[in-house]
Amino acid sequence: AIRISHDLPKDLALVDPSPRVGWWDATKSEWTEAGVSDVVLDADTNRLGFSTIVLERFAVVQSRCAMFPYRAWHVRPTAGHVGDSVTISVTPASSHVTEGSPLEIEVGDGWARLANA
Repeated sequence: AIRISHDLPKDLALVDPSPRVGWWDATKSEWTEAGVSDVVLDADTNRLGFSTIVLERFAVVQSRCAMFPYRAWHVRPTAGHVGDSVTISVTPASSHVTEGSPLEIEVGDGWARLANA
């Protein structure tokens, strides 16, 4: 195994004080943590270190919804017959986050906007 160290950006939001490191497995089209061990984050310097037996693209992997837990979501077209945009509606797990209404984001080619601000 080799040891790798990397300085993480100061503005990176980590949801877990013990981060996980994964690498992209192109054959399975998924991130995996196999072959990665001894992950340590120095909170004072924001330096991440880990051991690995794999040389690939690495990333800090964490839950996609940990910072915004949701109960349901759906996508619907919003540009009529043209199909230029969709609206993504996300219902948070806690109703006090959006006062009971789903969060709606309209997304088009190269842009996105909060639809129900």
